[in-house]
Amino acid sequence: MKHQILNLLKWYTLCLLFFFFTIFIITFHIKNIGDREKVITHFPKIALKNQFGQLKTIDDYKGKLILVDFWFSGCEPCLEEMKFFPELLKKHDDLVILSMSVDSPKWTQSLLIHKRKPWDFLETKKLNWTFSNINNENLKSFKVNGFPAYFIIDKDGTLLSSPKSGLYAVESKLGNIFTTNLSFEKYFNSYSKKDILKIFRLYTILYILFSLIYASIKYFKRNKYKTSH
Repeated sequence: MKHQILNLLKWYTLCLLFFFFTIFIITFHIKNIGDREKVITHFPKIALKNQFGQLKTIDDYKGKLILVDFWFSGCEPCLEEMKFFPELLKKHDDLVILSMSVDSPKWTQSLLIHKRKPWDFLETKKLNWTFSNINNENLKSFKVNGFPAYFIIDKDGTLLSSPKSGLYAVESKLGNIFTTNLSFEKYFNSYSKKDILKIFRLYTILYILFSLIYASIKYFKRNKYKTSH
């Protein structure tokens, strides 16, 4: 009896690890890998003024990999990724981030100057991370219908993609799957204790259900074998 209980616990633990790993891979792929649908084929060359008062178009950043980030201050998913931008810039010297906000210029400037929480991580004095504001008319040119929205532009100025996750796109573009540590860190941080508990409950219910089905099949097979002999 003791041996059976230990064996059951062993399989429960192994299956639990496999279940969590499977859920992790599937949800990470859904959230981070791939592009938005109906993206533009060419990035519009609209001149926008950044926080330094400079009027810039996308052509001014040739020779760098460019991540264009559309956001606004009330966007939780925007915040989730942008928190990792300072580390991303430290990691990749050949990267420029252009953050374009749909908030009012006055409100954006207030955030950049006072750095109110949770936006206190914003770095406003770096030339490789600039902040601009974009109006609704210009926004239509980019076909942005949801936030955050990202575009990746290569060093020749060619639009590569509009990825689901700008963080993952940059890390994988400038490295590979094994160098996407910030993306995985962001993904882990997005899970709360409640989320983990829900997954654990779901797994336990499924495990008990499949165990009962397996035990029932074994029981009927054994009975069938006895009756046939």
